[in-house]
Amino acid sequence: MSQLLRIILIVLVLGAAVLVWVEMKDDGSPRLQPGSDEQIEEIQTTYGSEKGVELIVTSPLKDSVVTSPLTITGEAPGFWYFEATFPVTLVNWDGLIIAEGYATALG
Repeated sequence: MSQLLRIILIVLVLGAAVLVWVEMKDDGSPRLQPGSDEQIEEIQTTYGSEKGVELIVTSPLKDSVVTSPLTITGEAPGFWYFEATFPVTLVNWDGLIIAEGYATALG
C-alpha cells in the first residue's frame, strides 16, 4: 500500500510540474503583470486620404481576410466628416472596387 501511495504522489507532482511549465512557457506574446502600468502597443494601419486626412484603422488589418458583414474600427481625426458619416470604399489587391458605402463615426 505504501508503494502505491508513493506512485500516486509522484504522478501528482509530475502532473503539477507539467501544468506549471505549460503556464509559464513563453510564447513570445507580450504580457502584462498584474498592477503594471504598461500598455501593449495596438497594431494598426495608417492610411492617407485623397484630401490629406490621416486615417488610423485598427481592424481589420491590412491583407487580412474579411467576411460579411464587415466592421471597421479605427480613428478619423478632425471634423471633416458631415454628421458623423463618411464614405468608405473596399478594394481588392488590384485596386478593383468591391464595395462602397458610408460609415458612421461614434462619439
